[in-house]
Amino acid sequence: MVNRLGWTVEQRAALRWYMAFITVVTVLGIVLSIGLIVAGNARGWGLLAFVVLFSGGVQIWYRSMRSQQP
Repeated sequence: MVNRLGWTVEQRAALRWYMAFITVVTVLGIVLSIGLIVAGNARGWGLLAFVVLFSGGVQIWYRSMRSQQP
């Protein structure tokens, strides 16, 4: 039987800070990719796909980590 303890206050605060940082980077990446797409640069679509997939993966990881904590 494994006894899992919850996260400390510092760990939760750090995770909230990381998630806020990732959210800001995601918004900036989406704005940049939309600007590239509007300017006619086809690589903007690749950047948009990367940013959305990376952000989605981080969000899924974050939710799974939170659900495993007591």
